[in-house]
Parts: sequence; structure tokens; C-alpha cells
Amino acid sequence: MNLLAVIASGFREIGAHWFRSSLTMFGVICGVASLITMAAFVKGKENLLRESLAESGGLERITIESEDDLPDYQKHLEDEIRGITLKDVYALKNNAPLVYNVTPIVKKMSFRSDLKITRKGKSTRFTLLQGTWPEALDIMEHEIEHGRMFTEIDDYFANNVCVIGTEIRNALFGEYDENGETIIPINENIFINYKPFKVVGMFKEYMTEEDRKKKEEAKKNNESINPADRWSRFRFSDSNSQRTMRVYGSKNSTVLLPLNTLVSKLDSSFESGSEMDRSLSELSMKVKDVSLLEKSLQQVRNVLLRTHNGLEDFEF
Repeated sequence: MNLLAVIASGFREIGAHWFRSSLTMFGVICGVASLITMAAFVKGKENLLRESLAESGGLERITIESEDDLPDYQKHLEDEIRGITLKDVYALKNNAPLVYNVTPIVKKMSFRSDLKITRKGKSTRFTLLQGTWPEALDIMEHEIEHGRMFTEIDDYFANNVCVIGTEIRNALFGEYDENGETIIPINENIFINYKPFKVVGMFKEYMTEEDRKKKEEAKKNNESINPADRWSRFRFSDSNSQRTMRVYGSKNSTVLLPLNTLVSKLDSSFESGSEMDRSLSELSMKVKDVSLLEKSLQQVRNVLLRTHNGLEDFEF
């Protein structure tokens, strides 16, 4: 039996049992389509998670915070808790060669404090205010699109300068002017707790590729993106998508100040005491080699235990 005869016989069988053959073909097509769809879905989520991890500092970033809950064997030392301080920053810089860009951070959030960011009767809804050093630009994976980052000189003299995210710009200045041009508020003043601060830089806008495409399409059609739409998708999305949107939203709503500016002009709790004993919200740094992450963590831990006199009032 030659090849043509075999093919002809097969078509005759299909014609004789057309319903069964149709169901079989339908099942095969649906199965292949579902596999392709699932593979694309998983790949998309993987890319989303990778983007989120990269935007939050990547695997190289180590963050240390103060811990008030001591281990059981140290409970009797709770009165000695001091948390993370500038003394720890310099100790790590001098004695932990496996890490670099050790950066102090003091945080204030608008919904947890009396923090107010205003300009000409307008105010922000959510703001993450952070006092830090210029190295934070690398640690936080921020990218300045307009203007500049504040400098060590700004920090030394506690200058009233700041770098803002795009959501801060949108709330206080608007996104576009009457000609449809993007507003760039460099050298404009905003008020933080009624004190003037000059905007010296603005970060790029962080968003998912989906949101970026929607925004570009809306701009072409002279439409605006409703923020409630993003919030609705956030509420009903999976945990990985929510994490990514939280990271992007937080970065867009950030205001960075020189550390000395924040602690000397916006936080009364720092008015007294030694500069080296100032309590910080967190320390961030990067490991030089991810393959040595475990050794790097142990090295950092050993240094902190020495500066804290053995007290484990910190956590990674």
C-alpha cells in the first residue's frame, strides 16, 4: 500500500466517523491552546516578578531595621535597646568589606504621621518621605529623568532641596500643561510641613508595560488615565502583581531629602543627643558578590553585634 492510498484511507475513516473525529481534533486543539496560554501567563508573571525585584534593589540589596522584640534570653535587656544608628553605618563601612554603599535611611509616611506635602492649596494623598545620602540613588534603583540628585554638600549644610517622584508632581503641579506638554517642576518650591523645599530632581515614572502602553494610547487620543482603574486592577490581581504595583506606586510617591535636612528641620525627636546616636528607620547596602550572600550577611551581623554590645535589637 503506497502513501497516497494510506492518506485516502485515513480521510475515508474521518468521513465515516466525522463526529468522533471532530471531537478528537477539538480536544487536541484546546489542549495545545491551553498549554500555550498557560506558558505565556507564567512567563508574564515571571517577568513581572523579575521587574519588581529589580526595582526594589535586586538580590544584592540588604536591608536592616531596628527590632524591639529581643530574643527570650535578652528580654531583661529591653531598656538597652537603641536600634540602628549612624554609628552602625560607619562601623559597617570600615569593617564589612563584603558590602558597599552602606546607606542610612529615615522614613516618614503621610498616613502614619502629621507629614504634609503641599503647594498652592494642593496636597499629596500618599507620600513616602525619606532622608538619606546620595548613595541611595543606587541602592533604591532610582533613575533621575530631570534635574539632579542632591549632593554631599547639600547634606552637610542641610539644604532645603528634594528629589520627587512623578505622583508627587502630578498631585502638586499636574502632569501636563495647557499645551499638552509634560510639566517638569525643576527649581520650583513645594512645602513640607509648611517649610519650602526646592525641587532639584525628578525620577522617571515607574509602571508596568501594560500601564505604559495604556498611557501612550490615552495621550494619543487626548484622554487621561483614571487612577481608580489602576487601583481596581490592584485589588483583584494576584499577589505578584500587587507586589509589583506597590513597588512602582511607592517609588512614584517618594520624596528624597538629604538626611541632615530631614532630621534637623522636620523631626523634633532628633533635636538632642549625639549625631552618631541618631536612630534610623533602616540601613540599606549591597553585597559585592551574590554568591557570597550568606557570608556577607554573617559579616554584617558580626559587626552589628559588636556595635550593639551583643544586643540583637536589629533584623534583616
